[in-house]
Amino acid sequence: MFPRLDHHISGDKQVATKRFLVRNVSLELDKENCRNCGTCLNACPNDVIKKGAPGASVKKPGKNQIMAGVMLDPDKCSYCGVCTYLCPYDALHLYIDGERVAPSALQLVQKEALPRLVAKEVALKDGKKGRHFMDGHLEYAEESCESGCRTCVEICPTGSLKFEKKEGWQKEKFVIDRDTCIYCGGCAFSCPTGAIKIFREKVNHEGKFLDPFWPNIVKRLVAYHGKQE
Repeated sequence: MFPRLDHHISGDKQVATKRFLVRNVSLELDKENCRNCGTCLNACPNDVIKKGAPGASVKKPGKNQIMAGVMLDPDKCSYCGVCTYLCPYDALHLYIDGERVAPSALQLVQKEALPRLVAKEVALKDGKKGRHFMDGHLEYAEESCESGCRTCVEICPTGSLKFEKKEGWQKEKFVIDRDTCIYCGGCAFSCPTGAIKIFREKVNHEGKFLDPFWPNIVKRLVAYHGKQE
């Protein structure tokens, strides 16, 4: 009976697959590259990517890695590739008949439904690369930061967040380096108390696009502020 669905989760990958009689499509999440930012969840035009278990960590030799906090749905996913196109960390990959589809080769890009992202390559604190194509600002509510878990600092891929130590009785001060923050949303997506909110103001792009397809995706990214249940 077709289509046949498969959802496989292993230590380093999560794969959603839909097999038709003559074609197979799959969406793969690489946990090694995923930074738990939730951009894919916010951008998905069909609302099929859901929040999983952000903040959980798996210990590996020499490091603690934050696990991917999203769940893929092999049935409801249309395998359009929007999530792969907008992932700042190259953690999502679309495959057709076993061959990986480059973001620039997506049908939505070829048909000019999606514009070209104007992205700047940035160095991440683990030595890998990310893309900076969203601008905005972060807001931190000290009164809501109750656990002192420092999840935001640990998860920030660019090392843009820190707590500066104060002398004596003074509380540590939360500091945001706005020159290195790429507004991926990882801190806001993973904060267990909602103390951090992200306000994206712009998704940098150029070239043709379909209206309202692309503008609706931008609205979804801009509308997201923080913690989601």
